Amino acid sequence: NGADPATKILVFSEWEDALRVVAAALRANGVAVAHPGGGGKKLRDAVEAFAAKRDENETKMGSAADLDARVLLMPLRRGANGLNLTSAQHVILLEPVMDPGAEAQAMKRVDRIGQTKPTFVHRFTLLNTVEENVQALSRRRRENASRGPGDDDAGGARGGHGVGLRVSEARLLIEGTSATSER
Repeated sequence: NGADPATKILVFSEWEDALRVVAAALRANGVAVAHPGGGGKKLRDAVEAFAAKRDENETKMGSAADLDARVLLMPLRRGANGLNLTSAQHVILLEPVMDPGAEAQAMKRVDRIGQTKPTFVHRFTLLNTVEENVQALSRRRRENASRGPGDDDAGGARGGHGVGLRVSEARLLIEGTSATSER
């Protein structure tokens, strides 16, 4: 929400290049960004900049982005485990994630004990691309994982771990929506 300057947003991507593009676009539009992959920043420093609530009298060294980042950009593989980021209200997934466990971990970073505001998850998918097929596969894996680990159809999503592809899943990615109806 651009109207509330206190709103914080957590952006995940599996692609560091995509995060760099988003960081440059946000900074060009005056949005303070913390990005552990850019400029040699460490993960801890980026998380601290994101979680900080700047005091008007505070005189730390560094840029405004370092002091009071509104957006934290995280590679999915680095930022989905063990972080408590209740200062955020929004999670954005820049592309579909095939591993439902990794996606759930990313979303749970903001919806934890200590969260006092409503939280929202936003998923981006480019129309007429393989991303639609990845999203369909991800949805199928989430549904299968929710049935329980004893279900033989859970495939690579058993217990929310692993992203190995079965032949039927690879077919879904390649052929697209025609394979979506196979269940």
